[in-house]
Amino acid sequence: MIENMNDREMTTANLLTLNRAGREYAWSAMEMANPEVRSFCQTAFMMSCSHAYDMWQYMVKKGYYPLETADPAVIGKIGAMHQVIPEDHSQIQQYMTQNQNPIAVSSDQMYQ
Repeated sequence: MIENMNDREMTTANLLTLNRAGREYAWSAMEMANPEVRSFCQTAFMMSCSHAYDMWQYMVKKGYYPLETADPAVIGKIGAMHQVIPEDHSQIQQYMTQNQNPIAVSSDQMYQ
């Protein structure tokens, strides 16, 4: 039997569930051969991401999830360890127009 949970416990459980669901949908989408099921998993992944972000913002606002700004010097030090990968924007655009993009739809379409 579940005892009464406080708001912090419920939001934490919700965020953890959304994160897990998102990982599972992403993994499943990459393994699907059926385009309709693959599209469903992609959309479910995007929905999980969106809901998890909303929950995270709520938790930060309530003080349940600590958020601190990173020190710019540390960011620079970490960034200097990695090389910038040049992007071919025309190639990326071509890929996005030729393939289904689950984030290129309105939110009401994501629920269908």
